[in-house]
Amino acid sequence: MNYKDVTKPVFAHPVDDEQSVTPNPMKGLKIMLVADKSRFSTADVYTGYCSALKRMGAEFEFFPTHQYLDLYSADTVWCMAIAKAVIPENHITNVFFISGVDVPVYVYETLHTHGIRVGVIATDDPHSMRPLFYERRRFIHYYLSNEKASLELHDQRIRYIPVAASNVIPYYEKKSDLPVEYQSDVVFVGSLYPNRIPFLEAAAEWCHAHGKKMIVAGLFMYVQADSILHQCKVGGTIDNQETLKYLQGSECTINISRDVYWHPYLPVNSRLMGVKPYSANPRMYESSMCRTMQIVFDDRPEYREWLGDNAFFFDTVDGLIGAIDSCINTIDPKLYNSMVRANFDKVLSCGCYDHRVVSILGAMASIDSATSDDINDNAFHEAMKEM
Repeated sequence: MNYKDVTKPVFAHPVDDEQSVTPNPMKGLKIMLVADKSRFSTADVYTGYCSALKRMGAEFEFFPTHQYLDLYSADTVWCMAIAKAVIPENHITNVFFISGVDVPVYVYETLHTHGIRVGVIATDDPHSMRPLFYERRRFIHYYLSNEKASLELHDQRIRYIPVAASNVIPYYEKKSDLPVEYQSDVVFVGSLYPNRIPFLEAAAEWCHAHGKKMIVAGLFMYVQADSILHQCKVGGTIDNQETLKYLQGSECTINISRDVYWHPYLPVNSRLMGVKPYSANPRMYESSMCRTMQIVFDDRPEYREWLGDNAFFFDTVDGLIGAIDSCINTIDPKLYNSMVRANFDKVLSCGCYDHRVVSILGAMASIDSATSDDINDNAFHEAMKEM
């Protein structure tokens, strides 16, 4: 049965439709939104912002890079993006790249030369700050970071815009309404980076010993062949609709941020060894919207700022196992429902893509009034050398 046919959509919008489009804060602007090549998390962000702009009634163009790359070479795709942006009849005033880490420098430079204001909605902070954007920075007018620590660069073009969740989700009233393959006691969705693997293996071993079902959905390239996690594995990368089903079908979800001191393809001397990350990842917002109990690795202050007492936190394997046991075996159902509902209500009120679009438009206005194309470039480069 088709997924959309069996769900009851939740329209998670803080205001009604008439209020959401009047007045139009995008008057005089026409944004072109360009996706990253990724089909996983950055594609979700791209889709989220496209949907939010549509609900706002905004005039914008989209460019799904990850889909065009199935048909054309990378250079052909980037030339197509440039052409779409600079053709006068399209009336593009701003181009925003989602992530942007794989966009060649000449794309930024060409758009900048044609008088188009270029922005980046970063999805891989703090890695994207250096060296990936070092050469590109002088062509970028707006840098919207999902990592609060990047504000320490003191560049007027940088604004902190957190990640978000979709405002409209297909929602199952009961976990048992989901197909059985999506139902579990414990779920983890994401790439299995080295810092996550020991915790997830411990969780899988506990679930196996206690007759509980654990699902792990994501990239397994760093997992050893004999790991118990292969017994919990489903698929590879999954789209956002699949993510929502796995989250809604579980009693609790494990959230472990990636280790910023490790990167799969940057050499050691290019890592941001001096950066201490502050901000939460997208899974916190998505899990809240799915009303799933969150068990969060306690290494970033923003998790506690958002979730408060409405989640379980851990920093050791024993702490993780204790939290899983509590979620599955001992928590009072009324308390469980109260906690997940509180997180849902908070994200619904101020943590969705609609709210982020409004923040982005405000940031653009602030940056436009405070900066010129060449302001603070030297200050930025000096700050980067210090990191």
